[in-house]
Amino acid sequence: MVNQKPRNSRSRWVGSEFMTNVRLQPIANRDDRRRCLQRTLSFNHRFWNIFSAISGGLAIFACLPVLGQGIASGQSLFTPAVSTLSGIASAAFSSKDSATGVITDVFMGNGSTGPFMLSYSEPQVGSQLVVLNGRLLVEGNDYTLNYTTGQIILKQPLPNGALLRVSYKSFGGKQQNSNMPSAVPLQWQLAGNQHGWLRLNSMLQSNTTGGGLPEVQTNLQLHGVTAMGTASQLTAGMFVDLHGGNWLRRSGVVLGDKSAWKGGNFALQMNRAGTQFNQSDAAGISAGQQNMQAALNLQPLKQLSFSLNAQDFQQLGAPPAGRGASDVISSTRQQFSGAMNLQLSGGTQLQGQRNVNTTAPAGGKAETVTQDNVNLVQQLPGHTTATAGYTANNASGGAGNSYTQTSSLSLTSQPTSQLQLRGSFQNVVGVTPQNQESLGVGYTPISKVPGLNLNLSDDEQFIPSGVVATRAVNVNAPLLNNRLKIAAGVSQYLAPGQSLYGSSVSAMAQINRAVSLQGDMQLRWQQLTSSASSGTMPASNTYGVNLAVQPTQSIKLTGGFTRNPVTNGQVMRALQENVGLNATVGALSLNTNVSLQDLYNGAASDVDTFSLSLKLSPYDSLQTGLQANNLFGGVSGGQQTYQLGFTHSLGNIFDFSLAATLTVHNGMGQLNNQPDYGAQAQLGLHF
Repeated sequence: MVNQKPRNSRSRWVGSEFMTNVRLQPIANRDDRRRCLQRTLSFNHRFWNIFSAISGGLAIFACLPVLGQGIASGQSLFTPAVSTLSGIASAAFSSKDSATGVITDVFMGNGSTGPFMLSYSEPQVGSQLVVLNGRLLVEGNDYTLNYTTGQIILKQPLPNGALLRVSYKSFGGKQQNSNMPSAVPLQWQLAGNQHGWLRLNSMLQSNTTGGGLPEVQTNLQLHGVTAMGTASQLTAGMFVDLHGGNWLRRSGVVLGDKSAWKGGNFALQMNRAGTQFNQSDAAGISAGQQNMQAALNLQPLKQLSFSLNAQDFQQLGAPPAGRGASDVISSTRQQFSGAMNLQLSGGTQLQGQRNVNTTAPAGGKAETVTQDNVNLVQQLPGHTTATAGYTANNASGGAGNSYTQTSSLSLTSQPTSQLQLRGSFQNVVGVTPQNQESLGVGYTPISKVPGLNLNLSDDEQFIPSGVVATRAVNVNAPLLNNRLKIAAGVSQYLAPGQSLYGSSVSAMAQINRAVSLQGDMQLRWQQLTSSASSGTMPASNTYGVNLAVQPTQSIKLTGGFTRNPVTNGQVMRALQENVGLNATVGALSLNTNVSLQDLYNGAASDVDTFSLSLKLSPYDSLQTGLQANNLFGGVSGGQQTYQLGFTHSLGNIFDFSLAATLTVHNGMGQLNNQPDYGAQAQLGLHF
């Protein structure tokens, strides 16, 4: 691929991205145990010559850690480590088109929401296009942009490995970005099975000192599990950073043993990772922590069991200036816990537990918290269980002394197969005394119709300032031989000076074999003050209807609309409509969907998808697709993404697939069209 202007085309290839994945997956035997040799490489086309020169030498990266000597002290390039860092992330690659003045910055995913700093300050208002893996993001809904500092903050974390592309014009000049590394991962799995693996990771990033080849770092990862006899298992892991410098601060180790015998088991574990450790995702341990833990479980009698657990935890910190190069201990925590369980006759069970936690900051005063728990569980007639509990918390040390005591009584009962009861009472004596009570009833009026039930609940908390209560009633009713299902509920939340009420109704009907209908409604009503005669009816009530028609096994039509949909517990003020078609005719499969969202404020967006799959032979298939995203209203724009893929497979021996994408952007403000290109290849060998 050559970076040049195509003939008979007015568009320029500016800041485009190219992605290639190559995977080799051998099968060790018929049990499908595979050893994987995987390489993942993502790069910008403007660095094509650099990557071509380096790719031929990837096999000797493990032997040439000296290539990474140009990396600044304390800098890490391993991709999982980015998610553990905090600060401002800089662009992995940046380019500027001299003819149009359009700047393109590409950020690699780091598991955070940012902020991500643009390469040039003072971006022109409305000139930006922000694209995540080919999807156009909407300002305000998906991200915020500071037009003075040039910092972008996402509403959702940017996943590791994802590409965030920002194109814009700028009134300012190139600025000095904060140096959070963004890297391209190259991974070789040299060996691996169900007992462990050996990996070599090389990380590549553009030279932060300006000019020259991209910088390289290598990590060696070894993790294995060995059976020491039939009742013991040893776990060992070593994660070495070959970058150089203080290897103890950059590396990690995991050691563990589990042994079992009749009547008990024992576990011992030790792990340590320096403050600059950057392989937490693979190792399962956190940077800057040292932890030693021992656990013992004994059951000398069938009715009696004991458990003991001891842990010593040290939080490590960077060494102060002039104090050497090794990590120092910033805080410590020791924890000890013991538990006993005794089963007596007559359905009586006695449980006891003590926990002692001692924490001490470096140079500070230690604090100890002791917690004692005693529970008496009694089985009663009528499928009833009663539990009496006592808890005492005693804290002493740096923050002074405090004591809290809690007594509780709970009861669960199922007197009949159709009735379930629960109740509890709790008394807390301490700094803030309070009482809590909870009642619940579940009733199934017809035993032969288990889906028909009524549930009532009442939870109240008595505190010095008043009562906080939550009450709810819910009904579920299957009708017409389960072809019609109705669910309805009413809830109330009361607190000093506030009252909230809500109700919901949903119904799902299977009209006939081919047609199904579902409807939902949620009404929300709130009274802001206890003295108000009437509350306010917010405009955030939710209404929704969805229809599915499947005249044949191979054709399905869907459609629906939702007013103020609820996403992740949050109400979005919008009208959302969608219609879709899924059809299969012989070797041809078709999937289409059109979704429109109106935000009530003059802004709207739609997402139109179309995909077609053709089975060319028992071993070959061709896939093509189109996704169009459009914005309307105050800020107009959009994009179209074209997809094409091919897959070939031959039994369990060989498979190969190719995929390519082309994304074309509509103009937004004064920004010219800029296409994005992506390609992916996957190769699998099985033997």
